[in-house]
Amino acid sequence: SYTGLYNYITFYLLAPPYLFSQSTVAAITVFYVFGIGSSLWGAMLTKHLPLRTLVPMALTLMLLGLCATLHPDVGIILAGIALFTFGFFATHTLCSNWLATLVQAPKALVTAVYLCCYYLGASTLGAFSGIGWDSGGWPAVVQLHALLLCLALALSLWLAWQSLSKSPQPSQ
Repeated sequence: SYTGLYNYITFYLLAPPYLFSQSTVAAITVFYVFGIGSSLWGAMLTKHLPLRTLVPMALTLMLLGLCATLHPDVGIILAGIALFTFGFFATHTLCSNWLATLVQAPKALVTAVYLCCYYLGASTLGAFSGIGWDSGGWPAVVQLHALLLCLALALSLWLAWQSLSKSPQPSQ
């Protein structure tokens, strides 16, 4: 979803009614800075909350940010991109950590497989977003990625439920 948003939000903001210049649209990548903050935020929160709670929270931030880009006010669109970006980098960091705790395999192997799947998905779905763009413009791109984020959120909640059901129960 991250690649899809950044690939196609540019077309949306270059077109009427926004008519951003190429350099203004390119400046949106400054929101990547939020990734630094969200990675630190995620690491800090792992001391207080389990990953099974944090991953769905971060995915929800992405979904909220994505939906905000549908608002006609450019300030809200930009805030949505910033929130989406913050949520993405947190999700990326937290998922990588969570996967390492869920899979009983060498951490280097788990990380390598995670990154391979991440880049394969980013490339495929980032390009696939063009079908949404061609069929319905920005709202269709948002629908596609909202669906993907809802699936990721459902999977994270299912994994959280699975990890809770497997944890030792307190003796009574």
